[in-house]
Amino acid sequence: CIVSLDAKTGEMRWYHQTTPHDVVSWDVCWSTILAEIEVEGKRRKVVIAGTKGNYVYVLDPETGRPIYSPVRVGYNTTQLNANLGDRADMLLSLKPGVYSPGHGGGINAALAVAYNTIYVSSHKMEQRAEWEDGTYRGAPMRVMKLTNTDSPHFSSISAIDASRGEIKWSYFIPTFYHGSGLVVSGEVVYGVDSTGMLYMLDTENGALIRKEALGGAGSTGVSIAATTDGEMRLFVSVSGR
Repeated sequence: CIVSLDAKTGEMRWYHQTTPHDVVSWDVCWSTILAEIEVEGKRRKVVIAGTKGNYVYVLDPETGRPIYSPVRVGYNTTQLNANLGDRADMLLSLKPGVYSPGHGGGINAALAVAYNTIYVSSHKMEQRAEWEDGTYRGAPMRVMKLTNTDSPHFSSISAIDASRGEIKWSYFIPTFYHGSGLVVSGEVVYGVDSTGMLYMLDTENGALIRKEALGGAGSTGVSIAATTDGEMRLFVSVSGR
């Protein structure tokens, strides 16, 4: 769920259930963004969040109700998105079978908002889900066994029109993308995949401006700052495997 708490009292104001009875890690992950966007010619404040099930939510901050239907991005073969708001259902659950995104896939990095557009990355990971007998605290129960398939991994960076909830463009990345939050500045989208490839995309159409191999694993976003002489620089941390 996406949850709103009163900052003064700690009391819950509203919650919005995104995935019922989540047993495959389709949780709301990374940052929840408070932004102001233009919808139907009017400026309005919104809450924006993405899930590992590949859905992007844009909600009213006062009520938790969706501004429009959740937007699905990336590669998908399984859908379990009840969008029940405050009518939670713990009985719905994923059934056995092959599905994507799998555990660790989907939207698994921070989103960015700029130019009335939501920028989001998604990773394709396909898995097989099977029920098996197990125990929890000594009591017998069914548990979900997850096994990766031989299906290839790939990723994408997509732009969503924040006023209409429609995908404007998507850029294909042939590798794993995880953890590196997108950064937008100067009409450029910056993202780093897990091989350490830095991508620079045009915010308007997703065209590749440049890519740079940084020689290490990437899992954090780009920082932008100036030198003491006032020249702009990109700072990107990468690591060994």
